[in-house]
Amino acid sequence: MKKILTPVLVALLVVAALASSAVAAAYKWVDEEGTVNITNDYLSIPPQHRSKAKQLIMTDAPPSSPIKSGYDLMDRIIPFVRASSGILLVDVLINESVGAKMVFDTGATTIVLSRELAEKIARGSSPDERTVRMRTAGGEVEGRYITLSRLDAGQASRENIRAIINPQAGVFKGFDGLLGMSFFEGFEVTIDHQGSRIILKRR
Repeated sequence: MKKILTPVLVALLVVAALASSAVAAAYKWVDEEGTVNITNDYLSIPPQHRSKAKQLIMTDAPPSSPIKSGYDLMDRIIPFVRASSGILLVDVLINESVGAKMVFDTGATTIVLSRELAEKIARGSSPDERTVRMRTAGGEVEGRYITLSRLDAGQASRENIRAIINPQAGVFKGFDGLLGMSFFEGFEVTIDHQGSRIILKRR
């Protein structure tokens, strides 16, 4: 005998189907500063936080719709700490193994590493014989290029990105280098001072 679906049952089935297609996975993780981050892209979570990230089930929305955290799902968020000197310090992870503190520097066209940091990451990076003249507080020095296999800062990451090594020992005090604008290529950069975060929007 054929079963006849009542209008009520049909409606329930439609609602269930719509509900199943309207949910999506999202992930919540807390960084070193205690900031709660929410993203729908698991790979955007810094590797050191992925094991503790919690999966959420939330209503799906178009990419341009903001979520409760106050930013777009397509945005990339980089938390920062303001030092007493006024500079903005960002925690980064280089080659998925070496942590460092870098200054968010809009005046630097590229990434600059201290000699000490470069020595720590030498095994996971590609040395370059080319050099470049650098102007520093102590005068001009000859820096050396190096290609990093990966650099993560908050939810943003770059692979095979070039940096310059400052050859002077102890030149940076309280940080390990400069996070220059080459890292932010292709993004519109906004500084949220109240939220202590840098917001990157795709251009």
